[in-house]
Amino acid sequence: MEKVKLTLITACLLLVTVMAANSLAAGPKDLAGEYVVAGWEPGSNISGTPDYKGWVTLQAWGEAWKYLGLMDGQNYTGVGIYDDLTGTLSLSFVNEDNSESGVTVLKHTIGQLKGRWVYVGYADGKTGTEIWTRKK
Repeated sequence: MEKVKLTLITACLLLVTVMAANSLAAGPKDLAGEYVVAGWEPGSNISGTPDYKGWVTLQAWGEAWKYLGLMDGQNYTGVGIYDDLTGTLSLSFVNEDNSESGVTVLKHTIGQLKGRWVYVGYADGKTGTEIWTRKK
């Protein structure tokens, strides 16, 4: 009887440990991959043609995400955190010559991420918009 209790307690502790580890995961497994991007600069009408197009690759990185993108002819890199409760990915970004940097916040839906971004010290705090669609 004592062995059964000990085995049951050990199994419960193992289950709790696995559940806790999973709650620290970087986000949904289907978030990683390549996306085609349509973007609008701050102040642009998002119902019109995008101001720029590009691509993005997201890669899980521990409890976070790595970001690599090409937008409007410029390379960008960054890191981010996914919030499971809100389905939101928040990323920092910087271009290769460090002349542009900022933050992007995107809401995750099936096959797509949509949201806004802002530059640091540029465009008077106005936000731009991006739609990332998963490459097929």
